[in-house]
Amino acid sequence: MVTAWLVPDDVSPIVAETQHFKWVFEWKPSDPWSDDEEGPSHLLVSCSPKQGVHFLWTCKTMGRVLGLDHAGELVPVAWAFRFTSGTQTQRVSISRPMWTVLSALDVIEIQYCTLSDFIPTGEDAAVLTMDDGEVPASKQVLSIHSPYFKSLFFGNFTEATTGRYTLKDVNIEEFQLFLSVLYNMDIPIATRESLQTLLRLADMWLVDVVTNRCG
Repeated sequence: MVTAWLVPDDVSPIVAETQHFKWVFEWKPSDPWSDDEEGPSHLLVSCSPKQGVHFLWTCKTMGRVLGLDHAGELVPVAWAFRFTSGTQTQRVSISRPMWTVLSALDVIEIQYCTLSDFIPTGEDAAVLTMDDGEVPASKQVLSIHSPYFKSLFFGNFTEATTGRYTLKDVNIEEFQLFLSVLYNMDIPIATRESLQTLLRLADMWLVDVVTNRCG
C-alpha cells in the first residue's frame, strides 16, 4: 500500500512508490468563480513500472482520498481502477468542488501481472522479432491456440535452434494487444481500429479464442 500526502493549497505532483510501481498524484482544485470546462475538482493518478518499461502489464487497484469542500465539509471519495501498459493515467472526479485534499491517499495493489508471469520456464520462452523490436512469448501457450505458431515453433525450421522467430505484418503494440486478449488480461480495446487489427491477426494466425472474444 502507498500513502501519499497531498498538502493543502499545494498542487505540485506527488510521487510515491509501491513494490512494483511508481505512482504520481496530481491534484486539480476547482475554482468556483471560473467557467473552466474541466468542472469540479479532480485527481489525476498515474502509474508506471519501476524497473524500466515492461512489455505487457496490468494492475488492479483501489484508493481513497478525503477532501475539504468550499463550505468546509469533509468529502470522502473512494475509487477503483485497472491500470495497464496502455492506460497509465486515470482521473478521479469529485462531484463537489473542493479547495484542497487534507488526508492521505491510500492505494492498494490488488492484482499485478506481467507477460513473464505466463512464461513458466526458460525452455518455453521464444523471442519474436518484428519490424520495430523484439518481445518474449510462451511457445506452449501460442502453440495450443494456433496451428500457425505450433508449426513455427516445433516444425523443421532453422529458427527452432536459436529460439528467435520473425513475425511479419505486425508491430509490437499490435502484438501486445493480441496477447492481452489471448491471456484474458482485462485490458480494454479502445478503438475500432484496434478491434479490426485483433481480428486480422487472429485470422492470420488461426487463433479462434481471440476471434470469439472480439466477436
